[in-house]
Amino acid sequence: EDTSVLIKAKSLPTFSVECPEEALIGSTIDVKVNITENSCAFGGRFDLVYDNTKLEIVSDKIEIGGILSGASAFANPRGNNKIRLSWAGTSELRDGGTLLTVTFKVLDVLGEAAFSFENQRMTGDNDVPVEITTIENSTIVVTELICSTKTTYTEENGQWKFTSAIKNCPETAVIMVALYNANTMVATSEITAISKQASKDLYVDKRTFDKARIFVWESAETLKPISTVEEIKYIKKPTADTYWTDWSDWSALMPESTPGYDEDGFQGVQREIESKIQYSYRNKIYTSSDSDYLSGWTKYNERITGFGSTQGPVYSDPNDGKRKVWSESYVESSNYKTIYRYYRYSDSICSKWGSSKPDYANYYEWKFDSPLTLKNGTSYVYYLWCDCGSLDGYHTVYSVDYNGEEYPELEWVSDNYGIRWYYQEPIYTYDYWKWDEWSNWDDSIVSGDEVRTGEVYRYRDKFHFYE
Repeated sequence: EDTSVLIKAKSLPTFSVECPEEALIGSTIDVKVNITENSCAFGGRFDLVYDNTKLEIVSDKIEIGGILSGASAFANPRGNNKIRLSWAGTSELRDGGTLLTVTFKVLDVLGEAAFSFENQRMTGDNDVPVEITTIENSTIVVTELICSTKTTYTEENGQWKFTSAIKNCPETAVIMVALYNANTMVATSEITAISKQASKDLYVDKRTFDKARIFVWESAETLKPISTVEEIKYIKKPTADTYWTDWSDWSALMPESTPGYDEDGFQGVQREIESKIQYSYRNKIYTSSDSDYLSGWTKYNERITGFGSTQGPVYSDPNDGKRKVWSESYVESSNYKTIYRYYRYSDSICSKWGSSKPDYANYYEWKFDSPLTLKNGTSYVYYLWCDCGSLDGYHTVYSVDYNGEEYPELEWVSDNYGIRWYYQEPIYTYDYWKWDEWSNWDDSIVSGDEVRTGEVYRYRDKFHFYE
């Protein structure tokens, strides 16, 4: 009786791990998680915990068992040492069998690698929990390989003869060679006892093969591996006939002078290299803009292509060598003198009297630079001397102000002139250039604003034909 089984009742479903008892370092093993029948579960989950110091998951080798084909199931690594399987179906899981298969690579660490379960749960209809049990003590003992082989082969009497040099094999050990072509086994030798011999010859029917594998087991009864499987590739023999490969594409990289290898790993016997000079060109392209900066372009000229609106007047010369400027004279100030105006009405005519006004009968008016003398102290009556014959003497005149007081006026004499300027700011157009893209390489000589050359190479290899 397995005391590690947590039995609730005999009918409870059970998770268990199926794995080999031993595993060789460097080998791969399949580990299965199984469930007993009649679990009545619609869905479930568990985490399979493994020893990541001794085992490593082969990434593309996590397979969900066929008994879950009718359910939605997912299996993924969790952290560094767990794999979670979860599933949900629409009907009860009644069949027993494998839920999950994981392929592990055995690491180079001796000892026991144990498996256990965490977070296990199953549910029935309407998500009602289903009681389960698990087996916790499944372990694998990681062991070293105790035997090794080194094998060569030749053709002898219409058969393939494989000769294996053997080390550290027990007396009960047996050996066999198998031939494969395109991963299909096509022939094997007999399983032959080693009997502590240091070398063993194995014979196989002469069949076409691309690789051979050497198997060493503990005994013919157990067929337990005690050596890594040695794999030998078929060695083809060259014939006298040769062939050239196609030329490689042209490349700027100088190829190695040593020939390469064919698909079977055989090196060529000769490499032929050709080279040639190719040419490429590029031209400058040009544009103009009213912006004084264009990203990616080089400015090489600026020119005035117009002028803006008129500014001014200003009273100092704004000419900076670029503006459009003109000037004009203007009356900056005027000069005046003070005059005194007097008038008189008279029927007599005197040539010395002032000018008359047509709209006023017998009205005459005089202008003087200084005031006349008052007559008899009257505030607005003045003496005006006139020597017009019988009229010689002083005449009475009156101030034009009509208010009894002298009323001097200012009379324009001359103007003082100044200069003022007007201007318009220039409008610029800027000229730019930049390099166009390089042309494709050409075997012929090309022309352009700039031309470059480059050497390119190609090669081909000579190989033997092989049997």
